[in-house]
Amino acid sequence: MTNSPSTLQGYLLEDFRLFHLKDLTSRTYSFHHHDFLKIMILLSGNVTYVVEGRSYPLAPWDMVLVDRGQVHRPVVREPISRVELLADV
Repeated sequence: MTNSPSTLQGYLLEDFRLFHLKDLTSRTYSFHHHDFLKIMILLSGNVTYVVEGRSYPLAPWDMVLVDRGQVHRPVVREPISRVELLADV
């Protein structure tokens, strides 16, 4: 696990939720974790996903799976479009 501080972020009131999200500018998110599973599919752009201290550079149609409790953050350096599936399974 990373030594960076992490906060619990987000909530899920259903069994699952599906989102289409866009970041229109560069953005660095804070390290955080969830109490649900997240699957992210990058549709366009480039992003580096940091999960448990390991960096994963992603290109369009790459997918990342983040298990509940895993500390992570995306580092967005250009506009991106993505689909996120959040699930409590």
